[in-house]
Amino acid sequence: MNIQAAWSDCDVRSSAMAGGTGAPPACACGSSPRLADTRAVWPSLLPVQPMWVCSRFPTCDAYVRCHDGTTEAMGSLAGRRLRRLRGLAHQRVDPLWQDGGRVVDRDMFYRIAAEVMGISNLHIGYLDEEGCLRLMERAPQIEAALDRHAALVLHPDNAGAL
Repeated sequence: MNIQAAWSDCDVRSSAMAGGTGAPPACACGSSPRLADTRAVWPSLLPVQPMWVCSRFPTCDAYVRCHDGTTEAMGSLAGRRLRRLRGLAHQRVDPLWQDGGRVVDRDMFYRIAAEVMGISNLHIGYLDEEGCLRLMERAPQIEAALDRHAALVLHPDNAGAL
């Protein structure tokens, strides 16, 4: 799946949320998601929370957790490799908005990062493998864009110099 195709999942997410189910799109294997709880993957994890798994789980090991207190998926179903890449993507880019000294919050970071990547909506939980790799590769450009944004916010009188 290419990066642009990954964003069609975001539209599916929005319509699923509007319908109230919070279900992720179909699994990459073609199977439907099934609502389960965290004991399906982590039998001793407490507290037990809802999560979505591939209906072929555990043969297909794709799953995604839910936002706290809801059955709304935090992204699309992901197998082991994609979950690892999404984790690495978060490790690479989250410090860009979490570390002190920046004038951006999480939402502004994602808006700026999406613009740098040339897409309309960025959510790591909906990126495919290619999208995760691309996000990590573009981190320096995203950081530069964040710095320009911060400079504009902190020194609007110097906007012409940027």
